[in-house]
Amino acid sequence: MFPEALADVGRAYRSHWWRVALVQFIALLGLTAVLAFCALFVQSSIPDLMAYLSTDLGQLESRAIGLASILTFVLAILSIPLVVAGSAATASVTDLGLAGRRPRIWRSVGRGFARLLPIVGTVGIAFLLIVVSLVLTPLISVVGLAGLAVSGVIALVRRRRADAASRWPDWRTFGFAAIPFAWFGRVTATAMLMFPAAVLEPANPAAAYRAADRAATGRRLPILAAMTIAPPCAERRSGARAGRPSA
Repeated sequence: MFPEALADVGRAYRSHWWRVALVQFIALLGLTAVLAFCALFVQSSIPDLMAYLSTDLGQLESRAIGLASILTFVLAILSIPLVVAGSAATASVTDLGLAGRRPRIWRSVGRGFARLLPIVGTVGIAFLLIVVSLVLTPLISVVGLAGLAVSGVIALVRRRRADAASRWPDWRTFGFAAIPFAWFGRVTATAMLMFPAAVLEPANPAAAYRAADRAATGRRLPILAAMTIAPPCAERRSGARAGRPSA
């Protein structure tokens, strides 16, 4: 899968590099406009901002930090839709190119903006899954070790009573969880496919997670490697489009 993803990258960019570059240029223009608007607004508000900061010198640092935080938040709110829509359009152009179809740039950009909310929601959930799984990694390993110990006891009991603890999970589940960062890698592989699944299905966050998890089953290590090179190509090779095999 990893060599195939690299080959897909070369094929997609060799045939449609100018379309991908144009989509990125459109997104860059939008970001430039947002930054210019914010810069002009801040510049026109400098007298008022200076008056606000100088009214209480004891609170100067905290007020400056507060203003910087507000400006950063506003920039993020205005920039994230452009970044997500541009990335979605890039994924769509690349996917259509790999399928042998002629990508429509403005149609791809329009679809990216039209599905902005579900795509942003999917990206947010994917990011949250990665962060939570990373934070819980030590706890998951401890639970895995404890589960292995209990599974050993249950195995001894089952020598006398074959139906004992019939609903207890298989020991392999706990063995996998006991390996440090194994569960984190599993969740990350699924989360990394959620964005292309949301764009190419198209799907809401829940459906994107299910499609991504189906696509990642049995391919998680290659996906982790391939997604660092070419997310749309790796998604196509993994067959994330409703579980159908790639064309």
